Amino acid sequence: AGAADPRRWSVLGAFCLNQGLSALVWLTFAPAASEAAARFGTSARGIDLLSLMFMLMYVPASAACAASVQRFGLRACVVGASAGNFLACVLRAAACWLPPGPRAYGLLLAGQTLAAAVQPAFTNTPPRVAAAWFRDTAAATAVAALSNCVGMAVGNAAVPAAVLAPGGGWEPLLLGETAGAAAIMLATLLCFRSEPEVPPSAAEAARRAAPVPAPEARAARLRADVAALLADRQYMLLLVAFGSGLGMMNSVLTVIEAWVGTAGYETDAAGSFGAAFIVGGLVAAAVAAPALDRTRDYCGAVRVTFGVAALAAVGLVGALRPGRPGALRVAYALLGASVLPLMPIVFDAVAARTYPIPEDLSTGGLMAAGQLWGILYILVMGWLLELRPRGTGFGAPVNLVFVGVMACSALGAAFFRGGDQRAKAAATGGAAGEGGGTHEGGGGAVKMAPNS
Repeated sequence: AGAADPRRWSVLGAFCLNQGLSALVWLTFAPAASEAAARFGTSARGIDLLSLMFMLMYVPASAACAASVQRFGLRACVVGASAGNFLACVLRAAACWLPPGPRAYGLLLAGQTLAAAVQPAFTNTPPRVAAAWFRDTAAATAVAALSNCVGMAVGNAAVPAAVLAPGGGWEPLLLGETAGAAAIMLATLLCFRSEPEVPPSAAEAARRAAPVPAPEARAARLRADVAALLADRQYMLLLVAFGSGLGMMNSVLTVIEAWVGTAGYETDAAGSFGAAFIVGGLVAAAVAAPALDRTRDYCGAVRVTFGVAALAAVGLVGALRPGRPGALRVAYALLGASVLPLMPIVFDAVAARTYPIPEDLSTGGLMAAGQLWGILYILVMGWLLELRPRGTGFGAPVNLVFVGVMACSALGAAFFRGGDQRAKAAATGGAAGEGGGTHEGGGGAVKMAPNS
């Protein structure tokens, strides 16, 4: 036994940079949708498609991610995805050198499609990175998962400022993203590793000690893991409740400019509301994740957080009125504070319940469900906003749909009853061989780090 591997912080940092960049690429055009439509020669629906592409690609890309992690290992998957992000940024920046029209928009869409194809390598794997490198998995999962939200916050705040500023525009913004992607790709190549030599916990040690499936048996193991998840009623409950809530949040951030426009707010205000949502969520998650590490009360955390999120949704609709930007900014911050901690809480609760099934697989199912719901909600909310472009309050159909979805998600989560299979494995010496798990270094006895 030895001390916890100090490289865990550089590994986590490299992962977070990729996660944040992926979110920034996804959300680049939504906070200034009308300006993007004019610059690249497309319609508002064309700009919505740039964000929707991430949701349309998510299910097949998640399947490819799960197979890639199992076959090639986590490091190869993350490094390859980082290179994909860089190439996507290159394509998007190249669109700025073309006049507005189908060719410029086509290049932009190609870049978004490539970025969407590699996104699950970051969004599906935070619990795997946390379990491989850290003993306190909830806090590490929160940092890895919510770095996605930092990218969103940067997008919501920086994109309108960069595009609307005198002398600004899309060219310097997209070139800056490309330079950042190149630096992040290099950092990932140098710093990111799949796992330390010494596992940080008894549960991770048990996972590594399990027999490694032969190459020809990996597909069968993957199918068995998927079947086990689909047969778990508690997992399926969260798949619906969390997926629906995540899809609604994705749609809220995608159509934020048009939504707050119903109350007369402009593009710059929409960016500040989105940033308030993200900042509020990050602050709340910084408190919630360490508390979950201490208590391990997964059921209570899931139920309470979903319930508070439903109440915050009601408050947001009540604040969405003309001439009240301060109150609306606070309402967005409170909604973020209740919604964003759900991601690490649910990820860690599911990882604990479904252990030893690989975390990227169980998380991937949750995220894929969110993307599918998100496609539906974006289309519905966009249609309702066109139907009532100045409707506010609880009488507006778009607001009723928003509150109704959040209330139904909270109702479903109230029936969640989890379980901590990781704790059982740690207490009994582990039975990781009964489920999935992908250790690149082979089975056998392993040492365990005493602390993290």
